[in-house]
Amino acid sequence: MDDIKRKKEKDARENIDFFDLLGINLNGKKVLDVGFGLGYNPKVMRDRGANVYGVEPRDEDYKYAISNGLIDKRKAFNCSLQDIPEDLLGSFDIVTVFLYNISIQEREDFSKMLAKAVKADGLVIIGMYDSEYIFGDEYIEPFSSSIYRYFNNVHLVKGKDDIIGNLYYIMANEPKVLVKGK
Repeated sequence: MDDIKRKKEKDARENIDFFDLLGINLNGKKVLDVGFGLGYNPKVMRDRGANVYGVEPRDEDYKYAISNGLIDKRKAFNCSLQDIPEDLLGSFDIVTVFLYNISIQEREDFSKMLAKAVKADGLVIIGMYDSEYIFGDEYIEPFSSSIYRYFNNVHLVKGKDDIIGNLYYIMANEPKVLVKGK
């Protein structure tokens, strides 16, 4: 388990290094980390001055992050993005999803919820590591296609070549106006 923790800490630092490369300042930003896992990304972002919230559906990971102080219990939710408290929707400057491949069955709903979670001038950053999900294939539409349906501005940015984690980042802003309940 210690090796896994060290890798997760390293991945979190690499994610934040990517923010630095793009000139994204986290200081004072309200950030939602979707699928925060063991909590290392929220910790690193909090250390950079962000006001970090998170959702994590896995009980074991959620409890680990809370019990080790990696995310504030008052800002952490043991649920999926689709079950986040409604009063938080539209309140985040930045929404992150790192090292995660969204299942084909949940892509559409997940993409819509990302657009609902971020502010009108906010930014969504999704780190992807599986090329099939990034580019699709003859059977699978690329994940970015569902993001395009809910955001006006979408970019695919290559990660650093010398890292093991995210190969690409989907960056999206300008969420399309969504009617409540749709």
